Order: sequence, then structure tokens, then C-alpha cells
Amino acid sequence: MKLTPGRSGRYPTWRCRADGCCEECSIRKGTWFDGPRKKTPLMTAVLFMYDWCPQVSSIKKCARELGMTKKAVVTWNHWLRQLETEAASADAVQIGGEGLTVEVDETLYSRRTYNVGRLLPQQWVFGGICRETGDLFAVPDPDRSRETLLALILKHVRPGSTVMTDQWVTGAHTQTIESLWAQLKRSSKLRCGMRRSLLKWHLGEQVWRRRRRGQETFERLLNDIATLYPPS
Repeated sequence: MKLTPGRSGRYPTWRCRADGCCEECSIRKGTWFDGPRKKTPLMTAVLFMYDWCPQVSSIKKCARELGMTKKAVVTWNHWLRQLETEAASADAVQIGGEGLTVEVDETLYSRRTYNVGRLLPQQWVFGGICRETGDLFAVPDPDRSRETLLALILKHVRPGSTVMTDQWVTGAHTQTIESLWAQLKRSSKLRCGMRRSLLKWHLGEQVWRRRRRGQETFERLLNDIATLYPPS
């Protein structure tokens, strides 16, 4: 197969140059951009991703500049959140360590509400942040039990860390983790709220963004696609 320039404004295609063979296929075939995402023109998808990285992919902007429908913008936002949640999970490491302090805490993301005659439960999130390095984690907290919280600490915090929390009477401040919660919730409000079913993806995206601070996020996004979904 050889990459052949497209004609009349079409995208390049892969074309077999063997004698007697006229096989040809799209450059999207077997890539992350194939499947349901192939309905969106490739250039539109790339431009949307470029705007998504600095968080300027609003519905109005994408409709005006990219010709995308509201449904398409919402769908692409969800696809990219899923992708970066996978990326954040793939490179997740324990935070803290010997001589380092990790603040851990839980916060209420969604209060108990009624919806179509059903009582929807509260949604809690548990997380931690290392004071010295800024490394963090944030995950849904299913039941708020002591056993669950201890298991999450053991999973995400390195042995030897000094763990501080306001769950127990320690007299220590936890301003760093409280600042983290404020920033994550502010991001949710700027996006006009968040459906309960999307909490996992929202947290994954925010963790990914904070870990990528100071990096070229668009380049990292493309690298994550290539790493997690190599062409088949």
C-alpha cells in the first residue's frame, strides 16, 4: 500500500501498487478515526480536537466555525473524555513517597435529587494530592465506607507517605486538596453542569489535564490516540 494524494479536494488514500491490483482504502480505516467517528470530516475532527485541548470547543463556536451540530459537539466531547480517562488510567502511578505529604479527602459532587419519580443518590468523589509534587488522583467514591477509603489510599498512595485528612482529628490543614475540589467543580459549572452518568469521564479528563500542565496538550492527545489505538 502506498499513500496517494486525493483528487478534487479529497483526502489521501492508501492504494495498492501491485500489478493488476486496484485496491484502495481510506486513510482512516483501522484507526481511532474510523467507525462512528468517520461520519465527521477528518479536518473538522482535527480542528475540534485542537480547540478541545485549550477548552475553547463550545457548542456555539463549533457550530459557527466548524459547522458542527450540538449533538456532534456533545458526542465528540464525550469521546475525547473517554479517551483521556483511558490515558490517565494507563499512566496512573501512586503519588507521594518517603518524605512527601499527601492530602486526601472526599467531596460531594451531586446532591440527592428526584428525577421522574426516582430518588437519585448523592455522588461522592475521593481523591488526593501531593503537596510537594502536585501529583493527584480523583475517583468516584461508591459507598464512603472506611474500608473503601482505606483501600483507595493503599491503591493510589505510595508507602512511606505522610497522609493528612480532615476525616480524623489531626489538627492539620488540608487546603491543597480543598483547592483541588474547588477547581474541579468550577470546571464542571463552566460546562453548564454534568450528567451523573458522566462523572467518571469528567474526573478522568480533569486528572489528565492537570497531569499535562506545561505540556503541548494537542500533541499529547495525538500521542495518546496513537498509543491506545494503534492502526490495525
